[in-house]
Amino acid sequence: MANSAYHVKFRDRLQASSGSAVMMLITVFAMSLLTQVTAQAAVYKWIDKQGRVHYSDTPREDASVVTPAANTENRIALPQQAQRESLSPAITATQYQLTITTPEPEATIRNNKGDFTVQVAITPSPPTSTRFQLLLDNKLLLPPQRSPLFQLRNVDRGAHQIQVQSLLPDGRILANSASHTVFLHRAIHRPPKKPQPRQ
Repeated sequence: MANSAYHVKFRDRLQASSGSAVMMLITVFAMSLLTQVTAQAAVYKWIDKQGRVHYSDTPREDASVVTPAANTENRIALPQQAQRESLSPAITATQYQLTITTPEPEATIRNNKGDFTVQVAITPSPPTSTRFQLLLDNKLLLPPQRSPLFQLRNVDRGAHQIQVQSLLPDGRILANSASHTVFLHRAIHRPPKKPQPRQ
C-alpha cells in the first residue's frame, strides 16, 4: 500500500511539473514573438562620430527609439467609392428629366452639308459636374461634354435616331432622353449629261 501511495504521489508531481513546463514554454514562445514584433515595428536613431544622424529598424547599443509624432503617421484617404456612396441618396431621390428640344421628333432637316444642331434641357438643375453625351443611331458620336448643345457635322442623309444621356463624373447615367427620329435631306448634285453625238 505504501508503494502504491508513493507511486500515485510521484505521478501527480510529474504531471504537475509537466504542465508547468508546457505553460512555461508557451509563455517564453509568446514573449519572443512579442519582442520580435516590437523590434520590427520600432525605429532606432543614432549619431556617428562624424555627427551624421542614422535611422534603422535594427537595435544598437548607442541608439534611441524614435517615437513618431501623431501628425507624421500615415493617414488613409477616403476612396472615391465612399464619396460615390455619399452622393447616391441625393441622386436616387431626385428624378431628372432630360428632353431634346431641338430638333423636334420626326423633324425633317434640310442641309446639303449634313450639319445640324441637337440641344437638350434638363430639370431640375443637375450637379455642376454633369456631362452630356449624344448617341446617333445607338452609337456614341461624341465624347461627353459639359454643354447640352451638340454640333453635328457631315451626317449621312436618311433617317436617324438621336438620344442624349447625362452622366456623373464616375460614368453613371443620371438621365436618358427619349429617342427621336429625324430625317436628314442632302441634295445630290448631278452634273448635266453631255449630249451624245449622233451616229
